[in-house]
Amino acid sequence: MIKIQLVPAGYGDTIIVSIIAGVDNNDQTNLLIDCGFRYKRNILPRIKTLKKIDRFIITHYDSDHIYSAKKFIKENGAAAAPHIISIAQVWLNTFRHLQEEKRLPMDEATGQQLKEFVNSIPRVRSAGEEEEIGANQALLLGPELLRNKYPWNTDFAEKAVCVEHGPVVMVNDVKLTLLSPTKPALKKLEDEFIEELKKKNIVVSDSELLDDAFELFLQEGGSLSELGEKEAGKTTRLSPEKVLELSNGDNYNPDDASANGSSIAFILEAQGKRLLFLADAHAETIMESLAGHFTDKKQYPIFFDAVKVAHHGSFRNNNPELIKMIDSPRFLFSTNGAHQSKKHPDAETIACIVNRPLSNGIEKRRLIFNHDLPHLHGFKDSALKTEFKYEFEVANDIELE
Repeated sequence: MIKIQLVPAGYGDTIIVSIIAGVDNNDQTNLLIDCGFRYKRNILPRIKTLKKIDRFIITHYDSDHIYSAKKFIKENGAAAAPHIISIAQVWLNTFRHLQEEKRLPMDEATGQQLKEFVNSIPRVRSAGEEEEIGANQALLLGPELLRNKYPWNTDFAEKAVCVEHGPVVMVNDVKLTLLSPTKPALKKLEDEFIEELKKKNIVVSDSELLDDAFELFLQEGGSLSELGEKEAGKTTRLSPEKVLELSNGDNYNPDDASANGSSIAFILEAQGKRLLFLADAHAETIMESLAGHFTDKKQYPIFFDAVKVAHHGSFRNNNPELIKMIDSPRFLFSTNGAHQSKKHPDAETIACIVNRPLSNGIEKRRLIFNHDLPHLHGFKDSALKTEFKYEFEVANDIELE
């Protein structure tokens, strides 16, 4: 059995995937994917039900994916003697992993400049999601991982988690195939950060302070890069004609945020099942990677037993052509729709998923959300669900037998 927990994490992501086997279900492989908001209320109680975490995969540095990770690692303590749970390995790309060449040691003057730069970066707050974690406390995960000696990117020889350094990783009997990020995407992110340092006359060199600055820089950028993106449709009444209009793809505008392009996205295969986890990845990168793995066009649309939809259902990360490439009886969405600048998911994403022929023996698609989303209530219309053959559900626990 595979159990997916879509933990209610505010407008962020926290997903627990458990592959369960053996007598009395004692044999488990557990993945914790991201660690968003509502740590004490929702995330920690679910983590405590696990026996171990085989991989803690932090897909990228946006605060809605990483906000509670430092709190969790700090409370868990040393990797060799954890207070809460054993974590076999962490996947996370920080600045040290992006650099292909060795940097020179940092001199004292540059170190002082870098400290001033770090202190000048605004600390992103959580808009009231969970105020018991202060901004300064929540934002610096890298030092906690180093201090507590967690195995970090060891599946990739301690280099960056990326397609070129994989793409396939076996975690016990579970196969993970990386689709994103690629080296060019990480290089773009590195170049943007270095350019920002140059504006402050800071020379790139070998220092853990650069990791701290990179972490803060990305969380600021990840929070601000999407300001101005259009809100999802607020209509609560939809007609078949409106669904057709929304699904035509005319308004598709691809995401170009480098932080999202650095997202760790992958296929999980276990127990004869295949699942797709898309983080906030760029749709075009995913399409290219899928085409490389599935070369026989007779396999299209590619069947997955479940798809975790990219970027909380943002239309900018769900190219209609990507949606045509894949299909599943279960499309999973993680958000409460309460981001301060937009409401996810976008109605266009939902429309593109449902407005196409069923494939691979699918009788009805299940759209599963971990929060109730009033701005999408129009899709609950029974006539629409019958015509487009889908169900609209709110659930936190999904089991695949």
